[in-house]
Amino acid sequence: VEPKITLTDKELQAEISELCKYAALLDDSQLEVQVKDGVAVLNGRVASSYQKSYADLLAYRAGAKEVDSRGINVHWRHTNPLLRAQRYEKVTDEDIQAAIQRAFKHDPRLLSFEPQVKVEHGVVTLTGDVGHLTAQQAAEQDALHTIGVQRVKNNLRVRWPDEPASDEQIADYTRAAMTRDPYVERHNLNIECENAHVSLYGVVDTQFEKYHAEWIASRQKGVVHVNDYLAVRTKWKPKSDAAIEADLKDKLAYAFVDPDNQVTAKVENGVAILQGTVDTWYMWQTALDQAIAAGAREPHCLIEVRYGLPSGPHYYGPHDYVPR
Repeated sequence: VEPKITLTDKELQAEISELCKYAALLDDSQLEVQVKDGVAVLNGRVASSYQKSYADLLAYRAGAKEVDSRGINVHWRHTNPLLRAQRYEKVTDEDIQAAIQRAFKHDPRLLSFEPQVKVEHGVVTLTGDVGHLTAQQAAEQDALHTIGVQRVKNNLRVRWPDEPASDEQIADYTRAAMTRDPYVERHNLNIECENAHVSLYGVVDTQFEKYHAEWIASRQKGVVHVNDYLAVRTKWKPKSDAAIEADLKDKLAYAFVDPDNQVTAKVENGVAILQGTVDTWYMWQTALDQAIAAGAREPHCLIEVRYGLPSGPHYYGPHDYVPR
């Protein structure tokens, strides 16, 4: 489906040029923009492929039907410290405010909302209401990626248009979304929600899966904040069971000094089996993290949790983490 072009070629050219001019990721790049029949042609020099891809993204966001960036030459020597210095020296609070508002206008994550922007001496304050956590985070990201911004105070509030979901419902929504997602559905993740703040516990294979799980949670109805405590499994380096167990027991002894929160561990064929009882899910995750740090191949967390249950006070399900 082709995007609907609502700007003339001249207007689109101006929008793309301004987006690139005030993008902090392109602060040392001078790009020329031409537009004909909604097709943007970009020329110039950048220092990395990432900068080139980012320029493409900005052109598409502005409304370009197609983007031809073959005229952008990439070479690590194509840095321009003088141009960067000039842009930061000349930018005013009014320029920053206009640039951020322009970025919001072209960010699909914010099209349904109207965040308010105030800038004083490079410090940006965002206020207003948005409909979900992803929009709140996107607004802050757009502001941080603008030339001249020193700091962002994100005072945006997440407000749902209908009746807020309960903690139990939010946890159920999040869990269901995880099981539907092809990237993380195979992981046995535990989810806790308190006062609309979702916490994620467990182990994933990559940093991408960790961030993706956080993104999924942030999209669920009623969520106002996500605590991502997920550990990332590292490539296993062969290590004897005795060495893993000794290292793990030392780490657990320092992590759990309270006699009411004690965890025991044994290791078989590189697999750490954790048992015991702790007060919170954060402690549960800490034990899992220590097992991975000690060199365990596949930690099995059979620890019971006294408080902070994953779907609120009425959850009585299992606390086990056993990799599938």
